[in-house]
Amino acid sequence: MTAIAQPGMRPKASKISEYAIRGIFNYPLVVLDALVGSTSLLIYTQLVFGRVRTDGVFYLVNIAVACAFGLPLLFAFSLWGKRIRNPVFSFFLQMSGLLVVMWVYALLPETAEAYTSITVYRLGAATLCALLLCSFILFFQVDSDNGFWQFNRCCFGAALSSSLYAALLFLGACLALYFFRYLFQIQIEKKVFIQVFIFFFGVIDIWYFLALLPVRPEALASEKKYPNGLKFIAQYALIPLLSFYGLVLYAYGLKIVLKWQLPEGGLATLVSVFSAMGMAAIALVYPLRKQESKRWVIFFKNAFYIALLPLLALLLIAVCRRIESYGFTEARYLLLVLAVWLVGIAIYFIRKEDGKLIYIPMSLFALICLAAFLPYYNAFSVSKKSQLDRLHNLFQRGHISVSDSLDDEPVSPDSWARVHSILAYLDARGELGAVSPYFGQRGEEIVKPGSPYPDRVKVAALMALLPRQSNSWLDKTLCVTPRAVALSGFAYLIPIDDTDSQNQRLDEGLTHSWIDGLSLCVRFQSHTMKIPLADELLRVNSWSFKGVNQLDSLVFTAADSLYSAELWIESAQLKSFDRDSIAIKALQGYCLLKKNDSID
Repeated sequence: MTAIAQPGMRPKASKISEYAIRGIFNYPLVVLDALVGSTSLLIYTQLVFGRVRTDGVFYLVNIAVACAFGLPLLFAFSLWGKRIRNPVFSFFLQMSGLLVVMWVYALLPETAEAYTSITVYRLGAATLCALLLCSFILFFQVDSDNGFWQFNRCCFGAALSSSLYAALLFLGACLALYFFRYLFQIQIEKKVFIQVFIFFFGVIDIWYFLALLPVRPEALASEKKYPNGLKFIAQYALIPLLSFYGLVLYAYGLKIVLKWQLPEGGLATLVSVFSAMGMAAIALVYPLRKQESKRWVIFFKNAFYIALLPLLALLLIAVCRRIESYGFTEARYLLLVLAVWLVGIAIYFIRKEDGKLIYIPMSLFALICLAAFLPYYNAFSVSKKSQLDRLHNLFQRGHISVSDSLDDEPVSPDSWARVHSILAYLDARGELGAVSPYFGQRGEEIVKPGSPYPDRVKVAALMALLPRQSNSWLDKTLCVTPRAVALSGFAYLIPIDDTDSQNQRLDEGLTHSWIDGLSLCVRFQSHTMKIPLADELLRVNSWSFKGVNQLDSLVFTAADSLYSAELWIESAQLKSFDRDSIAIKALQGYCLLKKNDSID
């Protein structure tokens, strides 16, 4: 019997192609951005896991990073164009978004080592701003709170569906690859699974999400649909969980008040999670507030924001205390701004029974833009100035001065730890050059661009310029001028990067090295060779007990029954108690090995 096709029925393949075409047609640049970013990661993965040199291909990672930022930005600009309904203006917006993505790519550091925490913070802030822009740009300056809610509901549902779809496809593909490898005894490399993950979550997930969105999202302003499942989740899951969480937080706050001692950390995370959960629960049931039978929505909204205010007051006190003691950092700056913003949001919704939800992402968007990019008063500028002021106060009030004399009064352990913390903070952000005035000409030589001092020891090198206590954890930094080394006569080169905590030994046959007292042990092809370092290190220690030591070379030789070795040191950190007693804290360099002629 021939089946009769019902009206509206279509083959599945046709439906899939329709979704694919819809995603490309509605958001072409977003799909292109996802394809370019995923392709660059696929190529980079192939190079990293293959037997191919990866020198000079970090630009592929930068392309992926720029495309990750471009996804929400180009999506927001596409929505803006749909709202204006002007083809010329829409095309101009699309090209502007593309230029912004290319500009961000041009600003990215060229190597992984050049990335600083400031780069990561700025990229994160810019991406978050682009995501917030997506949420409200379609209904900005449009009196349609319902349209704003309906559009974000659609986006949330589409994101869940597309992610679930991509996850199922990924798991299915992994199972197929696993059984293929098992049945046919064919080795499948790890990179294949990583590339499958990148393809499904970098291309299919994004593409399917765009296809699930309405063709005309601006028409959602007249949509009256409310899924009952959202009310069920909010009323019977989120709100009870939020109430229990709130009681726990209040009990914790009562403990703080009774002990009269602020916690060292963690309060910010607890209050932030509570705030996010509460605002999400209110957003889920927001359209029900005008129904007479759902007056509990208004009551819950007011109760939540009133309960939130004391917790925010406690958070503000804790943050201000930390800033007073340790100065500003980006995290403390943003936490202070976020707490003030939450206080403003809470007061607004308590006073306005019919407050507009769209003001939440709009105000947060403006706040993040100002905090991350406002000249002179952004999180990075304020934090840098605050830490430099702390360093200045430590040098002035603590009477700390840079000197190589052993007769200087040593720096107290507390001041020492504070100076080290500030220098490490600035070094992580690429701002170590700002401290050179406090360390004189020697400090300028250490931190200047092109300095022979490796980045990983610059902070230790600066700290070694200060007067030290005899039991300090680090008394000497040895830095060797980089030079080319002839490998003639040697068969193997083994990188050395060890600390005294890396004292474990690995399985037979693996190349490994570790510090053993004043010697370096190198295991190669199941043979362990011990290279003594004591005589030369004690000689260096005798002529310069404290401070930074710039050496032309530091080479050790050793030989045993099987191998001869040369150990070239790039940098070393020593712990000194007196001129005749040292311990090795860390060692970096490389070891050259060759078999003895008598053995061959």
